[in-house]
Amino acid sequence: MKKILIAGAGGQGIVSLGKIIAYSAMNEGLNVSCIPSYGPEMRGGTANCFVVYDNQEIKSPVFDNANILVAMNQCSLDKYQSRVFPEGYIIMDSNIDFIDDSSQQKQIMRLPVSDTAKKAGDSKSQNMVILGVLSKLFKDFSLNDVIDSVKKLFKEKQEVIATSIKALRLGFKLV
Repeated sequence: MKKILIAGAGGQGIVSLGKIIAYSAMNEGLNVSCIPSYGPEMRGGTANCFVVYDNQEIKSPVFDNANILVAMNQCSLDKYQSRVFPEGYIIMDSNIDFIDDSSQQKQIMRLPVSDTAKKAGDSKSQNMVILGVLSKLFKDFSLNDVIDSVKKLFKEKQEVIATSIKALRLGFKLV
């Protein structure tokens, strides 16, 4: 069972990232739960998404601790890093400060997410870079499943699809 907590600010694609993970896991025949949460502000407010997937029945979509934290900003990292299992992963942009707590055995992945998104052609595609990283790192769903899910979610926005696919592939290569 994977429990992923995605957190950041409104406008960073937190909910889209959660939905695409959910669609991609469903394409692999896994059971999925995806619960987005965001403040009343469309941009700049807090946003998070809880995603659980497993090949077994999911008893509860709610969880206290995650296997994976995707922290899209400093505030989210500060708030949620204590909720990652000791053997879990924290994935973040390399421009976010992290205070190492050597008592934990978490895998900390500081990657050039924002720089990679810019290379893809849109600095707002950081969520897609991270999705490429997740696809490569955990192999629970293929890059093709992710691309199909992106096409499904953004079917009315062809320019978003093209940039997202480029960002996915660049993120896939980061690992």
